[in-house]
Amino acid sequence: MPKKRWETVVEIAEAYVTTESGSEVSTVGAVRLLHAQGLALARLEKPRRGVPILEQAAHAAAGMGWTERSVAALHAAAGAAEQFDWSQALRLHRACAEQVRQLHVPRRYGAALNNVSMLLGRLGRYEEAIRVQRNALAVLRPVDDRTGMAISLGNLGNMHAALGRYPEALTNYEEALSIRREAGDRRGVGAHLNQIALVYMRIARLDDALKFAREAAEIAKKDRDDERLSQALNTVGAVHLIAGRYRVGLRRLDDSLQAMRAGTRDKADLGVLLSNLGIAHWRLGLYPQAQAHLEEALALHAEMGDRSGAARATGNLGLLFAALGEHRRAVELYRRQLTEVEALGERHAISRAYSNMATSFTVLGEFESAREAFRKAIALSVALGDNGGAAASLSGLARVHEKEGDFASAALVYRKSSRLSREAGRLQDAARMTVRLAIATLQLGDLDEAQRLI
Repeated sequence: MPKKRWETVVEIAEAYVTTESGSEVSTVGAVRLLHAQGLALARLEKPRRGVPILEQAAHAAAGMGWTERSVAALHAAAGAAEQFDWSQALRLHRACAEQVRQLHVPRRYGAALNNVSMLLGRLGRYEEAIRVQRNALAVLRPVDDRTGMAISLGNLGNMHAALGRYPEALTNYEEALSIRREAGDRRGVGAHLNQIALVYMRIARLDDALKFAREAAEIAKKDRDDERLSQALNTVGAVHLIAGRYRVGLRRLDDSLQAMRAGTRDKADLGVLLSNLGIAHWRLGLYPQAQAHLEEALALHAEMGDRSGAARATGNLGLLFAALGEHRRAVELYRRQLTEVEALGERHAISRAYSNMATSFTVLGEFESAREAFRKAIALSVALGDNGGAAASLSGLARVHEKEGDFASAALVYRKSSRLSREAGRLQDAARMTVRLAIATLQLGDLDEAQRLI
């Protein structure tokens, strides 16, 4: 509906409320009008005004025993609240699920539980989200609701990925992908391909990550789906950043931003994109732009109640200040990040935060703290199957041994780092670690071995 028509709906509803004060929610027509007014305000990008009106319509409809209309209004209110307050959106989705349960329609109840689980996940309440999601699957499987099951499996994969349970996440995503392919649901296929790409990115299988993300981008491009295209290009850009191809990564992230502007401006997606843009600019030495992007991402995630996203942006700001030589400030930011991600149980983020903190401790000459933090990061990365992350932390630990003059330990650790880098497909990193190993070996007086390595 054109913007002018939505504005007309709001004007009519407001005039009715003004002239019918006290009786505006006592009739079916009044409930319909309030519902339309709330929807119109949400469509006009005024969700904060629309949500209480939709709640009012839902409450009035429930009082009349009009459950269907109450569910519709609550669902709309929850969707509008997702734009500015995830805690409020969760409350509304739960209320909606309770109303839907009374309708005794399994497909709809399963879908409502899917929404509750999704919001719990966004708020970092992963284990609770998993319990709700399994309840949803228990409702949907007996009625063979394939679409609902795919959504449930995708949500379950998201929770397991956030908790660093990557094999479980891939199993969930692959089952969901199979369902979408059977149904010919190209949009769903693209979404699950991108989810799989993100897992491969986390465990440093970068070639696989690029393959899946590019396939997702191609599907979205052919279907002219700007929202999904933006998400896939964001993943492609992030993979290039991890691989050290910063200018290529920045171009793909700019493409993602352009696609986002053409499609739906989802705040959660925008926050992730801004964080990645901040990293790209930091890596290219464009520090003012990097700081602006990261601070905007942090503010956006905090506004939404997105603890995970806010923690990620906080950690990225730590990396920026470390690059600027402000390592004390960086350590403070990493500690803030750790407080959040440890509470959320996000093991991948915990590992990265410890590794980054250890690097700053090394520069500050606090070697005992650096060793302890690197060892925690290495143990977590190994447990997660993240060979690339383990290799990077091992390299940092080896540098600590070098600074302490313990070249025998440094050589041993560099050798492990080189091996894990090769296993992760990071051949350039493996080559660099071999060079560092040769230097440490030379320090030990073994010229022949150093020459052999080089």
